Amino acid sequence: MNVINLIRKEAKTLKFTITDPSGNIIDASSATCHLYIKNDIEDSSSLITKQDSDFNKAEASNGILKVTLTSDDLDRSGVFYGVLKLEFSATNIDKDIFKIVIINNTD
Repeated sequence: MNVINLIRKEAKTLKFTITDPSGNIIDASSATCHLYIKNDIEDSSSLITKQDSDFNKAEASNGILKVTLTSDDLDRSGVFYGVLKLEFSATNIDKDIFKIVIINNTD
């Protein structure tokens, strides 16, 4: 499982490169994107939700998606779970799960 380390209250743009199991880039320009950040992977509700309109898809044809977590989104610390969900059609849905660690800034 991939881990993304972030600093509490520091806005951050996450960049995802979408590939198939062989590592080939997938054109994600037609995908509907969702990002859910939860306390526990089994939780039915999310602490942070980003919908398709929140994603920057300028490079989606090259498999690159970006989404920004604001300082308000990151006004918490701890270990959380992220789910990136891409819907290419009703029958073709792909999910990736990763850990997000948000630490307090020590400055």
